[in-house]
Amino acid sequence: MAIRITNLTAEDVEECYPGVENEEKRAWVRRMMAKGMRRKFAVEGDERVGWVEYAPTEEALDAVAGEAVNHIHCLIDGRDYSGGGDAARVLLAAVEEDSAEEERGVSYSSHKFANLLVELGYGVVTGHDLGTLYLKATDPSQVVRFIETRVPEVQLEQGRVVVDLYWNYWCSDCAYGRGGDGLEGVRTACAEDGDAIVLREHELDRALIEQLGLGHNMSLIDGKN
Repeated sequence: MAIRITNLTAEDVEECYPGVENEEKRAWVRRMMAKGMRRKFAVEGDERVGWVEYAPTEEALDAVAGEAVNHIHCLIDGRDYSGGGDAARVLLAAVEEDSAEEERGVSYSSHKFANLLVELGYGVVTGHDLGTLYLKATDPSQVVRFIETRVPEVQLEQGRVVVDLYWNYWCSDCAYGRGGDGLEGVRTACAEDGDAIVLREHELDRALIEQLGLGHNMSLIDGKN
């Protein structure tokens, strides 16, 4: 059975993320879609077998900067999570087709799909602890790079432990509540020690990503990573 592609539209957001518990998520998805984020599903029969989400590098929620490039936040192949199979191929082809119409290349940073990406013509831009950065360009003007990570300077408080938590919605799968279960775990742990701990939260929006070069969650304890 052939895999077909469907696209998330503004009209579909309510249906895709129903219920009161997803109210904040819907608002985030709509904000990001207005900035150019797109989400595609790979569907076989009645089953979603994969999905991809991407945005222009100017708005991407990853520590990348570039010109004339769409950057993939999240690529999932439900049947071959790490290596990538038919779903990943069809999704990448769909992103590339739409990007070509916009005269943009496609980039992705991950530890997954290395062989598949090279096979499909993606070149390695650079390596990174958080994942290799790949680019498939159709014009020399389409470039992408990692933003150098800078550990922020934080203000300490005498006699109290200061926890600065930098977190990212990353993609709409991760945009539950305010950052997901990991964030709630940090909040709970800090709350158990009462006034002995100061917890400060920082959502990694595009401006803060560009300032700090952070595209993934980071916690600092008294200013140390």
